[in-house]
Amino acid sequence: MNENKFEQHSGEEGWKDIAKLLKEKGIKDLESLQQNPEVLQLFNAWWTNRENELKISEPINVQTLLNVELGRLYFAAEIFDEALESFEAARMQANQENQNEILKKIEIEMDELGLPND
Repeated sequence: MNENKFEQHSGEEGWKDIAKLLKEKGIKDLESLQQNPEVLQLFNAWWTNRENELKISEPINVQTLLNVELGRLYFAAEIFDEALESFEAARMQANQENQNEILKKIEIEMDELGLPND
């Protein structure tokens, strides 16, 4: 996959393409992601692009929503420890910022995915 194909990985659903790529490349943790420059480059480009998109559409909730999407990506790629960590970070941030509606949605999604939610 080359940089020209990055465009298909942007947007709200772009994490699905990146998750599929992580699985295809056999990436099971952050260490193996760091060791694959091609995938790491696409992952970082997705992250930066998505952050910029959210700064425009959801400027107050950027980090919380990025952590949710990152949790989804890791879960779909079967990197479960990182998925849980990302969802927990999003939940903690939503709670600290009194984003009650987002907090409820995060907790519901964690329950649906079978992630510990306490």
